[in-house]
Amino acid sequence: MSINSVAIIGAGMAGVTCASRLVLEVPEVVVFEQNPKPGGRMTSIVFDEFQCDLGAQYFTATSDEFVAHMETWEDEWLVDRWHGWLVELENGQAMTRDDEVVRFVGRPGMDAIVEKLGELCSVRCGVAIQTMERSGKQWYLLDAEGHRHGPFDAVISAVPAPAARRLLAASPKLAIEAGSVEVQPNWIVVLGYSEPLNLGFDAANLVDSDITWMANNASKPGREGWDVWLLQVGNEWSAQNTEADPEAVVAHMLKAFDQATGRDNPAPDLVKAHLWQHSLVVNPLACGHLYHEKLQIGACGDWCQASRVEGAFQSGVSMAERLLAERES
Repeated sequence: MSINSVAIIGAGMAGVTCASRLVLEVPEVVVFEQNPKPGGRMTSIVFDEFQCDLGAQYFTATSDEFVAHMETWEDEWLVDRWHGWLVELENGQAMTRDDEVVRFVGRPGMDAIVEKLGELCSVRCGVAIQTMERSGKQWYLLDAEGHRHGPFDAVISAVPAPAARRLLAASPKLAIEAGSVEVQPNWIVVLGYSEPLNLGFDAANLVDSDITWMANNASKPGREGWDVWLLQVGNEWSAQNTEADPEAVVAHMLKAFDQATGRDNPAPDLVKAHLWQHSLVVNPLACGHLYHEKLQIGACGDWCQASRVEGAFQSGVSMAERLLAERES
């Protein structure tokens, strides 16, 4: 089957993993990303005083292939092990969690791996692909500015399931499968302190709070500067307040932060609130990827495999292997 050019929409973990495999054999592989840089939900934001992992907080490695990559990335100082003190927190009472889980983080931010993989292929950032058009046996992509990109023999959507559903409209079957995946929103609040809070732990899972997770970014390897506490707001509260003003979200979560830690914390020197519209994948398909052989369109992402960084990686590999197999058939 003739597959000599591939467009991948989305430069998160799944998209760049897929692309980095394809470039070894496919003459033209182009990744389109609507944001200013690759990363997806592994994005880190940088301020003058600090940086903070805005999406995934850490990741684990269980499969042989991902473990092997992790060892390589450790040797290249792209990832490191995070030995943070993790507790379970309820109304100021902390209980240590000794779960023996090996947690990895990117250095200097979680997006380090994605940026490294992105260097192996052509990534066009700041291009928001809206629709796909079929012309003969090839595809053209239309972006938000009205520009046309292509032609491409195959197109892969490496974006959250709701966006993939729209892009896969040419195949009702694939669109229905993508549409069956439930994805919940998630507010994030970042609190920067020029002086350490000394809470006595580095990260916490919270009980009976509108906050479900908090972590001090400064406790992770390769991070320096201020104490930076990231608060992950519960999906239920987030879903009920997707239209809330960010300042109102911050005000509410500052109160929840004080209640959870059992103390009146000082006012942060810097705050930021961000809403991930598509954060938690409730029911991943666990199929690796989606693909329509005749149309040569498909999809990959954590929602195709498992809702974690390793799942996104595995899905990207699975999609690339499928395309390479189709190319040889």
